[in-house]
Amino acid sequence: MADQAFVTLATNDNYARGAMVLGKSLRNHNTSKKLVVLIGPQVSDPCQCVLKRIYDEVRVVDVLDSGDAAHLAMMKRPDLGVTFTKLHCWTLTHYSKCVFMDADTLVLSNIDELFDREELSAAPDPGWPDCFNSGVFVYRPSIETYGKLLEFCTEHGSFDGGDQGVLNGYFSDWATADIAKHLPFIYNLSSIAIYTYLPAFKQFGGNAKVVHFLGKTKPWSYTFDPKAKKISGSEQDVSSNPTYLLEWWMLYSSSVVPMLHEQYGDQTFHSGCVEINNKAVLVTGCDCGFGHELAKHLHKMGFTVFAGCYLKDKGGEGAKDLEDFHSERMKVLQLDVCSDDQVNKAVELIRNHLQDSQRGLWAVVNNAGVSTFGEVEFTSMDTYRQVSEVNLWGTIRVTKAVLPLIRRAKGRVVNLASMYGRMGNVMRSPYCVSKYGVEAFSDCLRYEMKSWGVKVSVIEPANFIVATGILTRDIVAATAEKLWSEAPAGVKEDYGKIHFDQHMALMRSYCSSGLRGVAPVMDDITDALVSKRPHTRYNPGELHWWIRVQVMTHLPAAISDFLYF
Repeated sequence: MADQAFVTLATNDNYARGAMVLGKSLRNHNTSKKLVVLIGPQVSDPCQCVLKRIYDEVRVVDVLDSGDAAHLAMMKRPDLGVTFTKLHCWTLTHYSKCVFMDADTLVLSNIDELFDREELSAAPDPGWPDCFNSGVFVYRPSIETYGKLLEFCTEHGSFDGGDQGVLNGYFSDWATADIAKHLPFIYNLSSIAIYTYLPAFKQFGGNAKVVHFLGKTKPWSYTFDPKAKKISGSEQDVSSNPTYLLEWWMLYSSSVVPMLHEQYGDQTFHSGCVEINNKAVLVTGCDCGFGHELAKHLHKMGFTVFAGCYLKDKGGEGAKDLEDFHSERMKVLQLDVCSDDQVNKAVELIRNHLQDSQRGLWAVVNNAGVSTFGEVEFTSMDTYRQVSEVNLWGTIRVTKAVLPLIRRAKGRVVNLASMYGRMGNVMRSPYCVSKYGVEAFSDCLRYEMKSWGVKVSVIEPANFIVATGILTRDIVAATAEKLWSEAPAGVKEDYGKIHFDQHMALMRSYCSSGLRGVAPVMDDITDALVSKRPHTRYNPGELHWWIRVQVMTHLPAAISDFLYF
């Protein structure tokens, strides 16, 4: 006896993602049948590689290039292009019987019993129950049937413009001929029907075996936070039950995303993800730390990266490392964010190297920054000015220079602030002042850019001292010597050397603290760049720092002062 198979169709990468989840759901529920996916020529090679790991057979179907009867029919009825592609499922004659399932379906339990049904078995359509819904149906592959379906398409077209109209027209006796071919609704539970007849769903929904995400908004159109296990999307869209959406996303994030990682190197397929192709990003402060890692990370994802390096002209190791990519998508720029001249030259170079300057620059990531420490009376005004010149005025200077290009692209501005942009701390006033300014600037810019379609996000990293090497014992020693030697005599006398040394010892203890990898920051910046619904603020870091920020910004100051100082 010939094999039997579940069959689905993916015409592009979005539906390929749906097919991946469908295939994994069938595997997870221990189907004994073969899995087949028909794909259009638009499905990318990486997605094809993932599909081949899930499906037994991946077959490319290109109606316009087939040279057979489907091609001729397509010429007469170009409006039914996807329908002709779907009808190719009848050509899988090496299988004795098949169950076709749309790529926006999800299997909730084993459904191998469907192969006991005959052609054409399907569930009623919720919109017009005398018709069947073509999202799930049982059929027998046959070249003869395939030819007759093509002929029917050519002569009669489709009453709904798609495959469902064609199939209901061809199998026109489905409603009356044989009740055995009426599948129970649990084999094709429409997400829309859940809300149109809620009492029935409450009574019978627990028996559902297949859920069908009908409507324009598909599971992959939403945004999913795997840490919080939270889904967000259009507030007007209520066509999908949140329980089933969560199940789809949990399966996608746990089983599909790791395979996509292997193909792309990064999690490219966020929900509502913008296309990366031909998009360019300017990143400042790429000599080391977050900026250096981010430049490599974004290049790996497929962005064109303009990496601004302060030490490029001085032979800095960070700039050399990026130049060694020898890639047309990695442009290393000399960039001191405190210099109007260097910023203007960098913008002109970016404009000249963009593939299409009329489409603009997708994003700027204002990462360049400096950090220092010292109590207020030990910190010179020059230090306050120097820190703010880089962290705050540098951010504003670069943003203003590239904003016309970003407005043109309806792109992104991503500013690196800090948890210290939301709360103060002893010994950190120059840094806190500058980062509070970045927060305020970002908010004001976000309000102004809304009408332009530009989204502004702030990244507020917690403690990444070890990961970035921004503070070492040598740096503490050098800074301590400078602070003490330059402090006014009266300040030294009032505070005393013992007090000063105790605070310097505290700073030395911080040198081995914090997270040891930058991945949380990379992930949040990536989301701010590629998500269609980026957050206003991101808080990568350890939970206890996030709690401290909430306490200090939401509770009365008397309470937070008592707890932390």
